[in-house]
Amino acid sequence: MTLPCNILTKSQRELLNADYREADKNMMWILLGHAFFAIFVTSSYYGTYMLGIVGSMVILSISALSYILLRGTLWFRLITAVAIMLFTAIYIQQHLGRIEMHFHVFIGLAILTIYKDTLPMWMASAAIIVHHFLFNYLQSQNLYLGDAPIMVFSYGCGIEYVYLHGVMVIAEAIVLGYIIRYVTNQYLQNIGIQKELDELNRQLQHFNVGLEKQVKSRTYELEEALEKESSMIDDLKIAKEEADSANRLKSEFLANMSHEIRTPLNSVIGFSDLLEQELTDPKHIGYLQAVKNGGRTLLTLINDILDLSKIEAGHMKIEMHPMEVKAFVQNIMLLFSEAGRKKGVEISYGIDENIPEWIIADEIHLRQILINLISNAIKFTHEGSVHLHLSTPSSKTDDEVTLMFSIHDTGIGIPEKNQTKIFEAFIQNDEQDSRQYGGTGLGLAICQRLAHLMGGDITVESHLGEGSTFVLELVHIERSEALFSHDEASLSDDGLVFDRSRILIVDDIAENRLLLGEILRGYGLEVDEASDGVIALERIREHPYQLVFMDIRMPNMDGWEAMATIQREFFDRSFAVVAVTASVMKHDHERIFTTFDGLLEKPVNRHHLLNVLQQYLPYTVVATVVEEEGVESLSGVLDTSRRDELCGTLKELDSNALNALKSGDIDAAYTFADELEKIGNSYGMNAIIEYASKLKNGCESFDIMSVEDLLKGYVLYRKKWGAER
Repeated sequence: MTLPCNILTKSQRELLNADYREADKNMMWILLGHAFFAIFVTSSYYGTYMLGIVGSMVILSISALSYILLRGTLWFRLITAVAIMLFTAIYIQQHLGRIEMHFHVFIGLAILTIYKDTLPMWMASAAIIVHHFLFNYLQSQNLYLGDAPIMVFSYGCGIEYVYLHGVMVIAEAIVLGYIIRYVTNQYLQNIGIQKELDELNRQLQHFNVGLEKQVKSRTYELEEALEKESSMIDDLKIAKEEADSANRLKSEFLANMSHEIRTPLNSVIGFSDLLEQELTDPKHIGYLQAVKNGGRTLLTLINDILDLSKIEAGHMKIEMHPMEVKAFVQNIMLLFSEAGRKKGVEISYGIDENIPEWIIADEIHLRQILINLISNAIKFTHEGSVHLHLSTPSSKTDDEVTLMFSIHDTGIGIPEKNQTKIFEAFIQNDEQDSRQYGGTGLGLAICQRLAHLMGGDITVESHLGEGSTFVLELVHIERSEALFSHDEASLSDDGLVFDRSRILIVDDIAENRLLLGEILRGYGLEVDEASDGVIALERIREHPYQLVFMDIRMPNMDGWEAMATIQREFFDRSFAVVAVTASVMKHDHERIFTTFDGLLEKPVNRHHLLNVLQQYLPYTVVATVVEEEGVESLSGVLDTSRRDELCGTLKELDSNALNALKSGDIDAAYTFADELEKIGNSYGMNAIIEYASKLKNGCESFDIMSVEDLLKGYVLYRKKWGAER
């Protein structure tokens, strides 16, 4: 059990010595205050001035002498404790034992807590209890102190009163003892913590001194290093300037070389084509063909060197645009259909169903890579097949996909030791006969670096004599919304007549305005032009327009700012504003559709443009059985039974036209045209024969746009021929 006292060790008392000395000084002021109170206040009630003066002088004298001789010692604390209680006894006697004066006992005990020592408090408690016993006895004997009777209790004397007061004093002493013990322990702990902090501060100061020395030393070393670095930077600047200068010279040289060599090469190739039409001697034609092949080879080499130089110099830019995947693949494979047919190699492709219809990618460079890989596959395949397969692994997000273009061939194959180095510039397969296959060794190097620029990679798996599989993997390809509809009616301008409308073209490049204007005027539309947003706003304020084509990037005021002004000034406008731009990243794509009414991407595609016109301009479709001038009608050539028979035959071919259009198969389109030509000859219908001839010519010349137009318009043509029941 913890006692209500604190028995301090010698070291603890030494720690508290300064605090004791300060408390002794404060106690002397407290005793002086008690003396003033005894002389001038409590003595005035019953005229006990002499008791107050004599008692106070005696107590103060003893206390002052003790303060001089014993300050800071336990003896002085004990003496002041007794002195406090003597003043209590004086107050009680001056008021003839009134109970109010007994309260000073508790005040005095509380005052003694400033010592953080329980011994003075217990000394004071003992002193006041002895006083009560002594004065209770003297009061019972009816003794006097001067003219006043000795009294400790105003309500009478009795030992039971002494016991009661003694118990109360001891109770308070116990409570205060615990308080003093707690406060003292906390104070000693604080002193210990302060000493530790002082020691830490001392160590910290010592550390700071050492640190300052180290900092000075390191600063000196850094200054020396900075001087050296500054010298190195100057050297690097000079080296960079020299490298930039060399790079500029290299670029200038390549540009000059390109111009100087391309110009005569174009003449060589172009005039060779003209001369070939004039020659009849097979020997001379062979010589001329060799000249043309050499010229094309040299031109390809120049292009490859320029591309490689651009990539190495960091000047090759990747430009991302929305592109239709299926049409893109179809167009590429159509390019190689004739080459495969001539060589006897089957050319085919496949696209997985989960491939998105539209993506955002660099169509130009992607086309360059695939054309190079497929042409290589055909070149090194003598029999068998070349197959392109487009797939995508399961996508973790709805916005991005990974595309895998796999080109598999059954050609000569590549040894494993060469499968890495074939991607190096000017390196070819060791097994390759350069005289037979030709080539410069730059194609795959350029393809690999272009793939890396697009965030992808090209890998190869091959076995000698069994064929090869090249895989182009493109990651983080963003999906895109379709820029135009594939509705057949909207993609064909056959029979479309637009109402009289006025259109404004806004573009800072005159050639772009000229091209778009010529197309629009071909539809009978009135066209105005503006070279920037400022002029466009003036035109719009002056004239009523039904449609505005607005370029995005222009001087003075760009398309964004012009559109914002239009939205403010013409909030109830009746005309549409379509953005025309060559740079459509996904975030730009979304912003354009939020701000503008529509989008037309550069280079302008006639079908895309027609779709936009149909969305925002009134038009009519003239595609009925009206017999146009120069178009034969079945009713005027065939009798009823023959006409019905031909109508049924032509109707059955609708599915053939649609299948050829959807598959993109040029052979299927050619077969469809051949069937139509036979039908036209059989029934003597020149209009059908002419349509079939146009379709055949388009297939033979690989005019994909023309073939698509004719296939999409087949139903309308059939209606014009009157083959509709």
